[in-house]
Amino acid sequence: MLLRFFFEMCRFKKNPQQAPDSSFLLQLLILSNVGINFLINVVTTPVPVALALAIIAVMLVYGFSSILLWSLNFSARTRQTLIAIFGTDLIIAGPAIGLRYWLYWLHETNQQSDIALVLWITVFIWNLLVTAHIFRHAIGKSFGLGLITAVGYSVIIFNVMYAAHDWLVASV
Repeated sequence: MLLRFFFEMCRFKKNPQQAPDSSFLLQLLILSNVGINFLINVVTTPVPVALALAIIAVMLVYGFSSILLWSLNFSARTRQTLIAIFGTDLIIAGPAIGLRYWLYWLHETNQQSDIALVLWITVFIWNLLVTAHIFRHAIGKSFGLGLITAVGYSVIIFNVMYAAHDWLVASV
């Protein structure tokens, strides 16, 4: 039932304020997200690096969302917003993991696929729009402001993760 709710949110038919406000659910989704991020990263990095990157990614999402909502006086919406973000990530992770492994296989076999690249970009844009939808409702503003927030969120997370990846790989 929850997966259906998150799928409906990925289709913009549900809003984060409709998510259950449960500490247990949030903890479960955080652990699930660590697992998903680990699966995405373990294909190209050693196990300790993949695990560290998975934990860092979850901490970044948690930190960015918490600081954003706190700074705008919407701290009461933090748990439901995080549940929405981590829950929709479960839905989007299915195609993302498949595409990540496909792209890795293409790279390893010196092949290219425009379809794989277009699908990867499509999943990225879908994730960006879902995140914008969530932030829009969390901060009570327009979709445009939610999109700007989601782009900023993505840029920050991408850059920190890129730097963390380089540092961790050099350390191992």
